Amino acid sequence: MQIKTLIKLPLAVALFALPVAWAHAGTTAADAAMKRDFPALAAAVKHDGVGDAQADGSTALHWAVHWGNVDAVDRRPAHQSEGA
Repeated sequence: MQIKTLIKLPLAVALFALPVAWAHAGTTAADAAMKRDFPALAAAVKHDGVGDAQADGSTALHWAVHWGNVDAVDRRPAHQSEGA
């Protein structure tokens, strides 16, 4: 019975951890803006683009506006300027 438990435990941990990791994939820019880490936001946008929205729908642009960072709003890629 202990061997079954030793096999099931890592499997259960992996099944719960993977969706959490996937949920945060692509939200680097939004996470940086949320934390007011605007140098990291600039780097994330330059490297990966603006990325995806967070789980609650918040985007990097949302957080930049929330914190009143006009520079971060003005630096968004041109293809998003028209409300794309």
